[in-house]
Amino acid sequence: MTQQTADPLGKWLWRAGFESQSWSGSLKKYPLGTSSNGTVTIGAALWDAADQWPAASGDSATERKIWTLDRTTGNTTEFRWENLSPQQQQGLHQAPGGGRSDGPGERRINYLRGQRDAERVNGRGVFRSRTSLLGGILNSTPLLVRQSGGSGREVLYVAANDGMLHAFSAADGIELFGYVPGFLLPELGQSSNPAGAPRNWFDGKLAMQEVRLNGARKTVLVAAAGVGSKGVVALDVSRPDQFGSGTGALWEFSDADDPAMGVVIGMPAIATFRVRLGERRSFAVVSTEPGGLFLLALDKPAGARWQRGVNYFKLATSAEGLSAAALVPDENGTVRFAFAGDLAGKLWRFDFTGVLPWPSPKLVFSASDSGGKSQPIVAKPGVVFAPGGGYLVLFGTGRLLTPEEGLAIHHAPQSLYAVHDTTVPGQPVISRAALVARTVRKSGRDSTIIDGAAFTYGSETSDRKGWYLDFPEASRTGERQVETALANNGLLIFRSLIPANDGCDRGDGRTYFLDPLTGLSPAGSTVMRTSTGGPVAPVVLSSFDRSASSAAGGAVLLRRITLLTPGVSPSVSPGLGGQAAASSSSAPAPA
Repeated sequence: MTQQTADPLGKWLWRAGFESQSWSGSLKKYPLGTSSNGTVTIGAALWDAADQWPAASGDSATERKIWTLDRTTGNTTEFRWENLSPQQQQGLHQAPGGGRSDGPGERRINYLRGQRDAERVNGRGVFRSRTSLLGGILNSTPLLVRQSGGSGREVLYVAANDGMLHAFSAADGIELFGYVPGFLLPELGQSSNPAGAPRNWFDGKLAMQEVRLNGARKTVLVAAAGVGSKGVVALDVSRPDQFGSGTGALWEFSDADDPAMGVVIGMPAIATFRVRLGERRSFAVVSTEPGGLFLLALDKPAGARWQRGVNYFKLATSAEGLSAAALVPDENGTVRFAFAGDLAGKLWRFDFTGVLPWPSPKLVFSASDSGGKSQPIVAKPGVVFAPGGGYLVLFGTGRLLTPEEGLAIHHAPQSLYAVHDTTVPGQPVISRAALVARTVRKSGRDSTIIDGAAFTYGSETSDRKGWYLDFPEASRTGERQVETALANNGLLIFRSLIPANDGCDRGDGRTYFLDPLTGLSPAGSTVMRTSTGGPVAPVVLSSFDRSASSAAGGAVLLRRITLLTPGVSPSVSPGLGGQAAASSSSAPAPA
């Protein structure tokens, strides 16, 4: 598995991953260049953050800046034995498999901090051996944050299965600090167990936003624990070099605070909501399994307990598990609507146009294949403005939450949908029958395009509520959509996943280029099948622009769209002359 991110200027690419022998991780920096024809090139790795720690175990354990949260006081404290509560210490004493105490709790915390003399090597030691101190990175995508205040320093944040959120210098890969969520203790000591692979302790998605808290501008990072734990943390990363002496951890929220808090399977968000007339408030927004949308106030005072309806809000659905929510803001940046799908194939709209109390979620659409079987929605929807009003909500179906779900026995028909939600009260639930079909067909030896009948949004007939595309032969190949589609220069760009036959979550897939409004391939664009290395969203870069003459004699701005995908050469959208026309369609996102 490989996760990646690029800097906004397109000069550098960072890729994170793991190796399965020791379940250790990697985070590598690559230079990006441009060839003579404008194609983006990827150079050799400059460094791997996993190699930046000293080889000597004692120095690593003593000098590393690792923090956690004291839930009693709300203060950020160093992650050391003497700073832990008796309950946390007792958990670290617990022997592998649980049920009894074996005593070496302090040695386990030193192991987690990086001490290696107790690792099982050549018959010595009792703890799991590691190739490096960086844990495996399976699902967490590195997040690049450029510090404000004129310093221009860039920091990479990523969550790993050593139970930490890591902050690395984007320039040289040196660790600035690590953060261990308190809700992972007392169980995190079990990661030292030499038997078997460690679980996904802290491997979720990250979100960052600058917000105003208590009159001061703060850079806030929200991290979900992922599939291994039920929790989320919010950190003040305005000054990563002074994390422990500054605000540090704002709060943690887990199933200990609300039993309904489940696994966060999608990316969290940070947004502003209108709670009362004239009052706006910033929240972390997370979707959980089982289905529910949590809004967690970023301004909760340190040490204050969580209270539903006071500093957090929960909007429950009948969903089995909710995808990450797509937030639709108004002209002032305040959220008006949120859209999220669930594992039962339902698409929900959350209405925040008024003030508290907000109404219950509205069911907009139910996804099902041609035989009537429901299709799960895991990927975060995309939202663009629809002609004539309302929104066009775009999403694919399919799930891959465990490697076993990639086996052939779980293959089923899956689809890509575009559903027109007018948001008008009384709108009935939309079904597949109200959408217009799109099909994949060959147009040459190596060319595949998407076509179908034209239609007009807002017409009186019932079959004008959007479009759908069934992935070809998905029942045989297992093709599905598990990552968010990207809207770029009037194109809808997304990668499907075709799992490997052995059930591992690696595989290949297809890259689709579509007009989001019509669901058709723009002129000259094709569908490409390339290796993906797993269910990973591509990084989209726009290189040089140029002008060309349109058929009507006007000027058209053309831009090369390059997709950086793990394990393969850069892919260029095959529009006009290898370009993607920026003016080919007009489907702006409501942001």
